[in-house]
Amino acid sequence: MNIRPPAQIDWIVADVGEDVALSFVESACGRRIWVPREWRGSDLAMTYGEDIARCLSSHYGGEYIKIPICRAWRILLYRKMGLCIDDIAHRAGADRSWVKKVLANGPYIPPPQRATWRNDPAQMPLL
Repeated sequence: MNIRPPAQIDWIVADVGEDVALSFVESACGRRIWVPREWRGSDLAMTYGEDIARCLSSHYGGEYIKIPICRAWRILLYRKMGLCIDDIAHRAGADRSWVKKVLANGPYIPPPQRATWRNDPAQMPLL
């Protein structure tokens, strides 16, 4: 299942891929960062990686850029990764009710499989 990224970052996802873009958005969301014209050897490349630095400098070289939070997109990706609602809420910085609302309004992504309970063979059955 492909989850469509928001318009603010779809060009980043198209250039570097979903996993790298998610990692970048998680670490820089809500920040205003300087994008140098020359990305090689820059602080941006050392902090976020060469792929992100190349992508950003080709679009916004010599400018500041504010990285969007993209919370709904991140919530859908976390569900796709198999996280439970509590873990999604923690990573996205949201509460459970908001996570449930986003999951209800987005494409259906099945919840993660629960681990089967292992019984201790030494324990007697209750019933």
